[in-house]
Amino acid sequence: MQPMNTNTKEMQDDFTMAKQIESDSLLLNIPMMPDGYYIERQNCMSDIRDQLIALDGENHGGHLFIYGPCGSGKTTAISQCLRHLVQERGYFSRGGVLWIYIVGISWKKHPQSLEEIAAQIKEYYAEHGDKCCALIVFDDVRDASYIKYLKLFIRSVIISSLTKAEIKSCHQSLSFPAQISYSETKQLIANYQLNQNLLMMEDSNSLIYRIFHKYEGFLLAIAIISAMHLNSENQCNTFLAEVEELDGKIETNTYGQNLDGIIYYSLNQFEDIPKLRFLFICIFKEDIISTKTISSIWQCDLEDAVSQLREFQRISFIKDMNEHSLQFRVHDMVVKSVERLTKQLSYPLSWKKLHWMMIQYYIQQCHGDLHLFPDDGYYYRHIIYHIIQAEEQQILQAIMENFSWMAAKVNIMGNVSFLIDDIQMAINFLKQNKKEVSFYEELLSLLHQYEPYFQQSDMNFMQVLLLCANANTVVMERALQTASKNFSGDTNHGPWYIAGRCGQEIYSNISPWISCKVIRAGFKDCNLFKCSSNDGEVLNLAYVIDNKSSNCQVMVTSYNTLETFCQLTLPGEDIYEVSISADGKFLAIASYISTHLQYCKGWTIYNTYTNEPLEIINESSVTSAHLCCKKLKFYSFSKHKLMILTISDDRKKIDMWAITGNRIEHTDNSILCSKSIECWQLISHSHNMQFWWRNYSRNQSYCNNPDSYTPECQIEVWHIKNWKRLRTIQIPAYIENQNNKWIPTNNFNTGCELLTAKCINGQHLRLILRYENVIGLLALSEVYQSTAMSCSEFIEKYQPIYYSDTDIMDMAVSDDGLYIALTVTWDCKIMVFRIQDGVIDSYTHVYCLEQVHRVIFIPASHNILTCNPDHFLTLHRYNLEANHFKWRFMDAYPLTNDKLRTDEISKERTLDSSHSFIKNVPVVIKMVKDEEDNRCKLKVYEGDTLQLVTDFTLNQSYDWCFIFDDLDTIFLIKWYRCSCTENSKQETSQHCHIAFVQLQNSKNQLQYQERIEKQLPDDTENVQLLQSFYRRSDGLFIFVLYVTVISIIT
Repeated sequence: MQPMNTNTKEMQDDFTMAKQIESDSLLLNIPMMPDGYYIERQNCMSDIRDQLIALDGENHGGHLFIYGPCGSGKTTAISQCLRHLVQERGYFSRGGVLWIYIVGISWKKHPQSLEEIAAQIKEYYAEHGDKCCALIVFDDVRDASYIKYLKLFIRSVIISSLTKAEIKSCHQSLSFPAQISYSETKQLIANYQLNQNLLMMEDSNSLIYRIFHKYEGFLLAIAIISAMHLNSENQCNTFLAEVEELDGKIETNTYGQNLDGIIYYSLNQFEDIPKLRFLFICIFKEDIISTKTISSIWQCDLEDAVSQLREFQRISFIKDMNEHSLQFRVHDMVVKSVERLTKQLSYPLSWKKLHWMMIQYYIQQCHGDLHLFPDDGYYYRHIIYHIIQAEEQQILQAIMENFSWMAAKVNIMGNVSFLIDDIQMAINFLKQNKKEVSFYEELLSLLHQYEPYFQQSDMNFMQVLLLCANANTVVMERALQTASKNFSGDTNHGPWYIAGRCGQEIYSNISPWISCKVIRAGFKDCNLFKCSSNDGEVLNLAYVIDNKSSNCQVMVTSYNTLETFCQLTLPGEDIYEVSISADGKFLAIASYISTHLQYCKGWTIYNTYTNEPLEIINESSVTSAHLCCKKLKFYSFSKHKLMILTISDDRKKIDMWAITGNRIEHTDNSILCSKSIECWQLISHSHNMQFWWRNYSRNQSYCNNPDSYTPECQIEVWHIKNWKRLRTIQIPAYIENQNNKWIPTNNFNTGCELLTAKCINGQHLRLILRYENVIGLLALSEVYQSTAMSCSEFIEKYQPIYYSDTDIMDMAVSDDGLYIALTVTWDCKIMVFRIQDGVIDSYTHVYCLEQVHRVIFIPASHNILTCNPDHFLTLHRYNLEANHFKWRFMDAYPLTNDKLRTDEISKERTLDSSHSFIKNVPVVIKMVKDEEDNRCKLKVYEGDTLQLVTDFTLNQSYDWCFIFDDLDTIFLIKWYRCSCTENSKQETSQHCHIAFVQLQNSKNQLQYQERIEKQLPDDTENVQLLQSFYRRSDGLFIFVLYVTVISIIT
């Protein structure tokens, strides 16, 4: 072999360096290992490597769950494996590796957390091009409910201290050993250059043997001990004796391994300054700590801080130190031990004192003006946490009433939600200490109500308070004081409108309002807005901005965080509809496209993770960028299989398409219709779809001879998976009112035409029908069969719910068909009907905060969104299941606007209701309370129209009322507490009772018949009546109660 010349060697060195740089670029955010102080876990490394290699070889991706106890070295071992595979063996070259610490993310709700993760991954993709095959490593996952979100990505490794039993959904799992071996213990101790004489001792008295067996091979404990330099037998014995003594004073931590004695002994080896520095680290709120922030609090330069942190890392007190990003983490087990030591022992610096010192540092730095402290990335976000931990009530109240500090926080954080969190924490703390919190609750409600306005980048915090706070409130008074002070002393704030409009009342006692958000879409784009949700919690918004303009954009945004995770710029595009899949992964955009014959409506489907369009293979196996169709819906065929359903341009054909990877292909499943489909829907909680068409023409010539033509609409229900028709229903196309009954008609001019038909696939098969301004419910037979309804059958089964003498502007129905929401005029009110046991039983009004232009139900939930497009699109969210929400009993069918106006004047509140059939006649009882005179009444309604026949005043209020089929007996039930005096001791005690009152309903006259009292346990906290029965065999009435008692543990 010829010797290598100099130039060749230089070229080889350059190649080696280039290869190293290339491999390093594939390892994003991978933890850095401390040189010389870690060991390779040979007993598990090969298994981890094999599983990771398998993930890289899978074309369709995969997921690996690696679980083991805290402190066992999972992060170190897996990062070692990945570095070896990428740098030395060339794996994961297609997309690289991205490491994300889940514990470092501010988890409030799953959607917000998912968006923060997705944002990091999108940033990685943006920096590294087309690397969809990247392996995403999620470290320190502590909640099993997060797993379903983390598995949305193609390839992932989940590292967790959870057990396998807690996570049942992972495809592949690997148990990480909790202990290291005896030989690994020797290697670890040797790495710290311990006295070689002690290392050579192999008997049962040796240091290594005693440490290994006392801590059962627990890696973190052995690593900390190894760094103590126990170089003599005396030092070893002293250490073990002190630890044994301390272990008996402090409760063992929840991980099953007690580090408290080790931490205590190790801390005592420090001098005062390093010890204080480390204790300050342990009280930090964030898991990932900035080196710059800690150097500021330590009041030292950055170089000194890094040097000190390296020493802490050497002894395993901190981990994952990254000198490039200037971040590090403290092991959570170490933090827990320090917290117990400073709380339970007479430690020189208590946990409370440490937080107090942190607060004093900030106060001194800003000379008492807390809103003037410069942003260090930590202070504004977490100072309230430290104040509460220090139990400094006066400082907390001072800062929580300082609007200047709040304005600075909102401006620096760029989000009012962090301030909302602070106020809620303060309220909880002050309530625990029995302090007045009405001002903070008022402020919290205001921030919730007008949250989107605080989020606008050009909106000043103080200006929003002045414009939105209610007059004559403490919030407005203090806002005026702050504004006057700042305006006179600081002209930089600009001219605030102090005499602005008064804020609207928050209907906290009668409204189910939850929150509101503002997105950029304006009035003309309101109808292009869609939302998606796969579980009622993860809510994504798809909408269009500046349609048809050169700046036309389609956005997908999280409702919870208002973070946009997909943004498509489509200059000049004429978009007429958007659709988004339930999981938010796919976005469909419909616009006008030009073909060789004409303009048609075409859909382009995008992957929201990559912003790339999917390739479409049509029925002729021709590749296209568009799906040419009129309508499109996403359908979840199974947990991991998504389909697309389309209606053709002529609305006479339905097709099903399959999404596979980045392609969409036709499935050979089609439905041909003879007429144009008017509307279609996917029926909730089933794999069924419903669509309908008109079996007639509106040609006027038919109206001249109505007897020869019957206008009907045909509804079909299909099972999508089996692609099979389940039933066909033919119903009248027009109805009209004759003698207070709505009957089918042939008259196109005077009749009301069918506009909406929605099938409810619940326990009772029903159709919600809208005939122009008439809303009704149509009962269907339980058997799935073809049905052509006669006129008499329709009249019998159709129940009109509501008739409006003005136009119904918008109607929405919840996925499960239990709620119907209507807007009659463009005002601030929505009418909502509730369906129970297959019938409309009650209604209410939602008093909205702004004018309503559109109302939609959030998929898979009973929450509604109202849209008010002005300069921006404001979305208000309401929960129809709110506990304080008032519902009115339906005592007339159909409900009319005249009846509604009468009900609005009425001050009666429904307490309970019950219904039955007596000799096939429907009977309903309703127990109400007049809020003006506090009198309670029992009202009885009978007949198909539920006419009021009895209005009976009760002698007291009750909790429940019951009526049973074919019985003229009514039961009223109430539970209550009473006070009585014991004769022997003359002491007053409380007892709990439940009363059953029986009334006789004879010819619409109510009479008290019997009252039965039963005593409940004295410590009863609450009573719920679950069910009631009447057993005809022995004439026995049965009531099932759920009694909650207060249990006092001594």
